[in-house]
Amino acid sequence: MPSVSLKHKNESFEGLLRRFKRAVEKSDLLKDLRKYEFYERPGDKRKRAKAAAVKRQERITQEENWLRLGIKPPKPKKEVKKRWNRDEESEPQY
Repeated sequence: MPSVSLKHKNESFEGLLRRFKRAVEKSDLLKDLRKYEFYERPGDKRKRAKAAAVKRQERITQEENWLRLGIKPPKPKKEVKKRWNRDEESEPQY
């Protein structure tokens, strides 16, 4: 469990909480908790692992084909999270 301590005696609670949240995010603690949140049947685990392996192998094969043809592989697109403003009337669109 990540822990944080006061940097100086006048540090605000919000600043301390922000640093704690960042430490938890870096330690991947929430990722592990979500992984074990629900029981997953062994067959479903195998199916998910196999799908991930197939996807990984397809990506590797595609990159090898690009290199064989002398084409520079494209960079993966970063997923952009839209922030929702309460002042806006519509719901966020993801």
